[in-house]
Amino acid sequence: MSIIHVSLDVAGMYYQREDIHMPSNCSIKEVMMEARRLDLADPNTTRPIFDFSGSLGAGRREFLNEIKIIHRTPAKSRQIAEPRREYAAGTYVGKDSSGTLSPDSKRFVSYNPDDRFIFSWQYYVYDSNFVDKNRLLKGSLERKVIPYSQKPSENGQTLADGDTIVWRLVTIFIRPLLDDASGLQASVS
Repeated sequence: MSIIHVSLDVAGMYYQREDIHMPSNCSIKEVMMEARRLDLADPNTTRPIFDFSGSLGAGRREFLNEIKIIHRTPAKSRQIAEPRREYAAGTYVGKDSSGTLSPDSKRFVSYNPDDRFIFSWQYYVYDSNFVDKNRLLKGSLERKVIPYSQKPSENGQTLADGDTIVWRLVTIFIRPLLDDASGLQASVS
């Protein structure tokens, strides 16, 4: 089994770790556990600390519920435009919508019929050329939902040297935010 070098990035929470060395057959969760271990062991007290939690979902597989980044010093955004925004030191937490496994579904879904949208953590794997590998699984252009605890032998997605895992907290709409369009301003032509 070969050892690969991968990176972990959390969009919007100002976290990136590029020095993660893992066996090539590891899961996304195992990479995340190693990032957390490296952060906690790092004597550099200015480096942020990565943490996360998950829960069992469909098929008794684990799905991510929360990412927490503890910035011990102010964090600067990686935006290109100057001046770059600076964010205060402290704990940044991103949680998915609390939900439950619907009795008529195999997916982790919001169970509250009043919700207009839910938040869900999704990860993307990019190769060393920053090509989105998730969309290339099994020859499909569709994005695949893969539990982060699955091993490559279960899902067909093998991490390779130079890959980057990017987590994003996305909004998924269940129904329209407005019941009608009367509250919208007329468009300008």
